[in-house]
Amino acid sequence: MALTLDKTFTKPEILTRYLNLVSFGNNAFGIQDAAQTYFGIDAAALNWQQAALLAGLVQSTSTLNPYTNPEGALARRNVVLDTMIENVPEHADALRAAKAEPLGILPQPQELPRGCIAAGDRGFCDYVQEYLARAGITRNSWPRVGI
Repeated sequence: MALTLDKTFTKPEILTRYLNLVSFGNNAFGIQDAAQTYFGIDAAALNWQQAALLAGLVQSTSTLNPYTNPEGALARRNVVLDTMIENVPEHADALRAAKAEPLGILPQPQELPRGCIAAGDRGFCDYVQEYLARAGITRNSWPRVGI
């Protein structure tokens, strides 16, 4: 599958697709949801330390959860920042300064709307619901993480 992806998409396209789907914990799927969940901002507005925290979270969203293990999350964030310092030396000073900053997360994860209400394309979401109903799959039997 990885070879097929590599032949079909460019590296930036693969990364974009991954970042739009990966779990960041606390019911946040995708970088935009994660930025909203942890910081209450859009992904485009993330600073160095916020981006590094989110990048580090995907390694283990449960053990690096900044709400239950702030020390572990901070240590992992700083490992990511150290790696960035090595690989992006032109920003080393800003990255070192970011290491001195606290996690800066919201007091509690921001709950985001889920399901079709949050879907940007209601037509497709409605189609899926109707399809499932025709297939005999009732709304009560849908997984809690689904539609």
